Amino acid sequence: MEALVVDDSKAMRAMLTPILRELGFTVHEAAHGAAGLERIRALCEGGRVPRLAIVDLNMPQMNGLELTRAVRAERALDAVKLVVVSADADEARVREVLAAGAQVFLGKPFAKGALLDKLRELGFEGLHGELVAIVAKAWQTILGLAVVPASASRLPPQTRFVSGSVQLSGAWAGVVNVECSIEHARRIAAAMFAIPAAEVTAEQFQDAVGEMTNIVGGNLKGVLPRPCEMSLPTVVDGLEYTLRVPTRTQPVVRIHFECEGLPLSVAIMKHEARA
Repeated sequence: MEALVVDDSKAMRAMLTPILRELGFTVHEAAHGAAGLERIRALCEGGRVPRLAIVDLNMPQMNGLELTRAVRAERALDAVKLVVVSADADEARVREVLAAGAQVFLGKPFAKGALLDKLRELGFEGLHGELVAIVAKAWQTILGLAVVPASASRLPPQTRFVSGSVQLSGAWAGVVNVECSIEHARRIAAAMFAIPAAEVTAEQFQDAVGEMTNIVGGNLKGVLPRPCEMSLPTVVDGLEYTLRVPTRTQPVVRIHFECEGLPLSVAIMKHEARA
């Protein structure tokens, strides 16, 4: 999915870009409305119609209201959802922006949660929502274990852990990584092989974590742009390890879960294409 951030403030672009990346967007930036319109047209001509544009209202050369009207005047750009942001949020201005064709007006300053709520209303659950659903279904269906999102990982330092990863390549390239404590890995294996956790061997918990990583990656592959190929899982365990990824790899989303009081972390990282 393509998205555009159009704002003359570098700070605002720097704040918004990682939020959209967490939702699975490939993000493009422009410093004013004229450049933003040119970028939207270029993406459309290349067959990559942006799903979303977040547009500042007050900008040089072409402001957000003018950009909104220009986008809505071109039928080829009908699919672009427009979110206009501004500190100038008086009622008359908000009505004017929405009447011009923006789907959302959001007053500055705004919290990340407020923006995400508005994007969900527009149908953008993104990779975050997909990943939560995939992990919850996999753990419940395969293992009979319930997992719920947690505010942060409770995996303390110096805890022995198990980490599984798969590489994705093709139209979308990146890494899916699943990390949990040894104790949780033993519970996964116990549920998968129907044996007591105390009898689980290292080979069995590594195999079980690898299989769950494979399932998460395979389900995620189904919602990513095609073609998309997936590697066999790699599993390591210990106190310390290094996950080697290409240098232009950016984190897209990391979600912390809790399962029967034990922490579980699942991350998606994307290999950025060279300019």
